Amino acid sequence: MALRSILVRLLELARKVVNPALFDRSRVPKILFCKQFNSSSENQTNQFMANLNAQMSQYNASQNNAMEQFNASQNNAAEARRAGRDADLSKLKTKSEQFVYYLAGHLSMFLRTEFNLELEDLTADLYSNFTQSIKNPSCITMFKLQELNGVCLLDVNSHLSATVVDRILGGRGSTNPEERGLTDIEKALVEDFNQIILEEWCKQWHNTMNLTPSIIGTESSGKFLQTSPSDAMMLIMSMEASFGDVSGPMRIAVPYYTLEPVVSRLLTSVSVTENKTVKPPRWHEIYDEIPVSVSAEWDAFELSLRDLSNLEVDDVIEMSSALIEKTNLRIEGRTCFIGEIGLESGKVAFQVNESIVEAVKLIGKKHG
Repeated sequence: MALRSILVRLLELARKVVNPALFDRSRVPKILFCKQFNSSSENQTNQFMANLNAQMSQYNASQNNAMEQFNASQNNAAEARRAGRDADLSKLKTKSEQFVYYLAGHLSMFLRTEFNLELEDLTADLYSNFTQSIKNPSCITMFKLQELNGVCLLDVNSHLSATVVDRILGGRGSTNPEERGLTDIEKALVEDFNQIILEEWCKQWHNTMNLTPSIIGTESSGKFLQTSPSDAMMLIMSMEASFGDVSGPMRIAVPYYTLEPVVSRLLTSVSVTENKTVKPPRWHEIYDEIPVSVSAEWDAFELSLRDLSNLEVDDVIEMSSALIEKTNLRIEGRTCFIGEIGLESGKVAFQVNESIVEAVKLIGKKHG
């Protein structure tokens, strides 16, 4: 019986498989609905992604345009700063040339021999680049300006410094061409030489700000200098010095943030002077009563010294009648008018025929 019931059950199952109508049809709509839902959801997702991609493309394009505009503005600003810095350096270079001229004279008197000095260049560079360019060995003097912040540097060729020491000690100013570092005694001797350079450098700014330099230390190599940040901008003045049979470079390097207050004042005063309009001279009524020496003269002739020495009373000198029409009217010794002299109403008169440019400058008043 058990085996029979099992076989019957198997037959019923086989019949269901063969006849699909016996399936549970209540599940079919649900399956179709799920398929339709999945299809519409996929379409919405695709549309959403397409919109998102379009918005991202538009955003990226706007960002690229904004970045290009920003870079262009930065480049324009950098060009403007560079042009302004070059203009400032050109103005400072004129002042530096005057400093070099006076310093050469001062050092010539100090060393009692001709000291030639020429300005090589005036540039702006990073502190790290300047320290790397210092030769080893060298004579480096660190100094501070009492009125400003920061530490400045004076770099003098070691061979030139040794020659200065030889001259201070009474020598001719010639040394062994081998470059070497200075001893402590030599550094003390050359300190007066360096102090003159620094004081003369500060004097060039006296119309803008009074500066007082003070030496705070020395070094023989640029490798150990840490007086300013590596990315600090330095104003570097390069000079070429020579005296006797020796020549060598000298450089003064000042952080721009140290010298900025002085430079800004200087450039402001220069711009104000350039923009200042010169007022024309004005005539005041109080000038009307000032007495002025006036004379009428002729450029008549020339006489030799012998004829002049033989000239006596009652001698007659013949002159051309054309001189009457070429009479010079002089004011304070300057010829201002040219005209003709003659008689009118029983008095000697002068008729102005031509006005000299100096007349207007001297009198400061236009005549019709």
